Amino acid sequence: MFEKKYIFRLNEKLTRDEVLETVGNKFYHDGIVTTGFVKAIQQREKDFPTGMILEKGTNIAISHTDDKYVIKDRIAIIIADNPVIFKSIENGENDIKCNIFFVMALTKENKNEILSAMADLFENYEDILKKFPLMTDEEILDILL
Repeated sequence: MFEKKYIFRLNEKLTRDEVLETVGNKFYHDGIVTTGFVKAIQQREKDFPTGMILEKGTNIAISHTDDKYVIKDRIAIIIADNPVIFKSIENGENDIKCNIFFVMALTKENKNEILSAMADLFENYEDILKKFPLMTDEEILDILL
């Protein structure tokens, strides 16, 4: 599900769509998703925003799209030096500046189980999530695997 090559550390300032394109193209070239994934995830983020503020104030987003574009389950972790703007999951209007977010390619068989596990991560491990920018990729994977 999680692999080191899908932990992206972004130094440059990018838009939400640019980041989704970068991750989606990597997934496509690695045989994780089919063509259409990038456009579908960008459109879904516009139609159903995923930016949220967790209980202790951490801003995150969990971008995903229809499983018809997914070949294998994978989750990318993006850690951005410059916040990437996502719209709020609550009202679709407020900007949420995210330094940590996830791009998920989930098959139908595993989608509900994985989303539940991710919700548990956000709810119970927010303090650790906040430390991701200071951690090595290996430390992050040790926590998630």
